Amino acid sequence: MSASRKASMSVVRFVRTAIDATAERETIEVPKAGLLRVAAELGRLSSILEEDRLWDPLDVARFFGVSRNSVYAQVDAGKLPCVRIGGLLKFDPIKIRAIGRGEQRAEGRGRVAALPVVGRGE
Repeated sequence: MSASRKASMSVVRFVRTAIDATAERETIEVPKAGLLRVAAELGRLSSILEEDRLWDPLDVARFFGVSRNSVYAQVDAGKLPCVRIGGLLKFDPIKIRAIGRGEQRAEGRGRVAALPVVGRGE
């Protein structure tokens, strides 16, 4: 299990424990360190959920709960659709989520597009 997935699960356990321990109360006392962990995890998750930007391999790895090397291996095998922009791999989050939900099959080879780098003072 990846480190980010363990961190996410740890935050979920922390919050559930706090809720279960105080089920009959309206408010819950939470240590500042715990709130900071929850805030950090929510910030990380919100950056992954942004729709207006392409994802990088680390975003895809976090979404699937796998290592970044696994993402590169799936790209090399032609199983994850991506775009190469000046040597960088970028992914459409909508397509990656659809694959994760099983709504779209990962395609075979031939789905990687290479785009030229434009605007380098030429």
